[in-house]
Parts: sequence; structure tokens; C-alpha cells
Amino acid sequence: MKRKSTLIICACVCLVIFALYFIISSLPDGKKNPDNEENAYLYIDQTNIDDIIGFSFTGRDFDLSFEKDGSGAWKYSENRALPINKAFIEKTLSQVELFLAKKEIARNLSEKELSEYGLDTPAYTLTLVLEKEKKSYIFGDFIESKGLYYASEKGSSAVYLVERTYVDLFSLDVTDFLTLDTLPNIKAENVKYVEITCGNYSEKILPDSVESSKFISTLCSIKLEEFVDFRSEKHSIYGLSESDAVSVYVTYSDSANALFTLALKFGLGETSELTYMLVGSVVKEGDSHVFSDMVYLLSEADNDIIYSYIHKAFSEK
Repeated sequence: MKRKSTLIICACVCLVIFALYFIISSLPDGKKNPDNEENAYLYIDQTNIDDIIGFSFTGRDFDLSFEKDGSGAWKYSENRALPINKAFIEKTLSQVELFLAKKEIARNLSEKELSEYGLDTPAYTLTLVLEKEKKSYIFGDFIESKGLYYASEKGSSAVYLVERTYVDLFSLDVTDFLTLDTLPNIKAENVKYVEITCGNYSEKILPDSVESSKFISTLCSIKLEEFVDFRSEKHSIYGLSESDAVSVYVTYSDSANALFTLALKFGLGETSELTYMLVGSVVKEGDSHVFSDMVYLLSEADNDIIYSYIHKAFSEK
């Protein structure tokens, strides 16, 4: 009887040991082990897009920062005058409302242990600015074979594997977040005249010859297809500073015979082979123009025709 009791006690102890083994083995062990079978997505954090009033993405070649103004319009922090594509920003942010992970790797790690995952000096940091707090997600080493980053919420001691989507969404040029300029649809036959000015030089062109008509038609058909730059302090390298640019004013009538003027600025950069352009606002005849900071490159065909007209302005400055 005593022997039987001993056997039962031993069996119970074994069962307890096995149970403890399975529980312990299922816990994260604090070591890199991305090759284990991954679980379903883990919910880490949630942010309502309507609560986000700013965000930034930094790391390597990226240092983007956007914020909302008092009216709720998005602004690029470095140049608040640039027109921002609100729909594009909201679509992007909607994809980070839920911060999900493929797998939890480890938790309760020290700062030194976080360095094993590249999280002591993150490759990228995404910060969401809310009214009363900031949330920052940091991304460390990248596992190329799996397309996953080691990531953590800043201030947390847990490490996760997350899809590269969170990085790819913001690994863009600032121009991807902008609304580029548009040109009005002007019919060449509605153009009354064109004025060219450069320094002390000024010329008024009427559509009264084959050459001038061709020039006017080209101005009316320009397409803003190749974007170059957006920083006003760099305009001089494109020949677009106030003292160097050739300004072209196209005055035309609308369907009600009201007169409007479109302003364009043309400039030569470091070479005479390329012509750059700034777009001004369309105003009623006689009103002043405001030019965009965005620099565009003319197509080669447009450049050939327009340059033949503005060359005199450059040579006689």
C-alpha cells in the first residue's frame, strides 16, 4: 500500500514538472529567435486618426515632420507655405491606427539587451503627436529574408517583429505628400497678349504672326510633369531668383470675356540646356501675383520654343 502511494506521488510530481516545462518553454526567452513559427498578429497599440495633430518620421535619409494648423490643415514643418495633400496624409495615417506585430520576441529587457535588436540606436522612429501625448515607435534591425523589423514602442522594454509596412509607408520624399501646382486650361485663341520682362527688358507679344502664335500655343499647352525642387532658398541655382528670372505674363479672356493673367517665371540653371519654371497665381488683369516655391523642369520640346523667345531677355539684361 505504501509503495502504491509512493508511485502515485511520483506520477503527480512528474505531471507537475512536465506542466511547468511547457509553461516556461512557451514564454519569450529574451533571445533572437525569428525562425520559430509566427503567431497571428498581436495587438500592441491603437490611435484614432482624428486625434493625430502631427507626426514625424526620422532615420537615415529621412527627417519628415508634418503638423496641423488651427484650421485643421496639414503643414510641412520645414516650409509651411507648401500645399499638402491632405487625402494622402490621412490615407497613410489610417494604416498606422493599429500598431500590430507578427510576434513578440522578448520583454522586460534592459537597455543593453535592446541593443541586440538594433533598438538602442533605431534605424527609424515614427512619432505620432496627440493633444496630450506623443507616441513613438522605434524600428531596429531588419530581417531581410522575412521582411520584418525588430520594433518596440519607445519607453517599452518589449521587442516585437513587425511588418516593414510601417517603415515603407513613410520612407518617401516630401514631394509625395504635396499637392503639386496646376495650370489653368487656357485656349490659345483666347490669349490677348503676352508680356515678357527681365530686368529692364520688357516686350509685349501679340498673336499676330506664325512665330508668336506658336509661342503662345506652347505656353498654353505646358504640362507640369517633372518636379525638381521646392525650397525657395535654392531658386538662385535654377536662375529663378527675382533678379535673374524671366517673367512671362499670359493675359487671356474667359467665357464671359473677363480678363485674367497667368504668371510664369523661367530661368536657366547651371547650364543653358535646361529651362526651369515657377508657377504664379491666376489673377484678374492688373492684380499682383504670388509665385509658388515649386520648381519644375520644362520638357525639351517646350524649352526649344520658349527659350527662343526669352533668349533675348537673358542676353540684354
